[in-house]
Amino acid sequence: NVSTNSLLIFTLCEFNNQEGSGEDSARPIYIARNSLVQFNSCTFLNYNQDTQREGTILYSNSESSTVFYNCSFSSLKGKCLMHMNKAQDVDVLDCQFTNCQVTRSLIFADEAINFIVSNNLFSNDNDPIRFGEKVRFSLISNNTFEECSTNQGSGGGALYINGDDLKIEIKDNNFTKCTAQEGLAIY
Repeated sequence: NVSTNSLLIFTLCEFNNQEGSGEDSARPIYIARNSLVQFNSCTFLNYNQDTQREGTILYSNSESSTVFYNCSFSSLKGKCLMHMNKAQDVDVLDCQFTNCQVTRSLIFADEAINFIVSNNLFSNDNDPIRFGEKVRFSLISNNTFEECSTNQGSGGGALYINGDDLKIEIKDNNFTKCTAQEGLAIY
């Protein structure tokens, strides 16, 4: 629980649930108030939550920015890995996601206005990124999506984009062996 308008920076932290606890208390990070949250070179391993749980590794109510830089996510399960409930800006840069299985989205930030996902590897993940209707600017660049898939009937093995007045630039990405009912890579 962090005070209002604070800066919270995690650097070189490892969050590993080797014991395999699926209890609600096993979520490593919960941000209750407004804080700029930044993760630098952190590792998240072995969280296997109930598939209906929001935010397997992070649940944030902060309206400030959330930044993940050079982080590694492996063998994680849940409804979504990162649930940034009210974040205005979300940056996911130079990260690696491998063998992550979710029922909604790896990254969920429905209220985000600015969303940047760049220089990441998504490998053997399901439902990597879903964009909400409020995104006004998004840059998806220089990412690799390998064998990403969706279990959702709506489609989009790597990206699901939903909204009428969105400005999303998708450039220099590699989509390899992505699967879905519709839009093998993007819906």
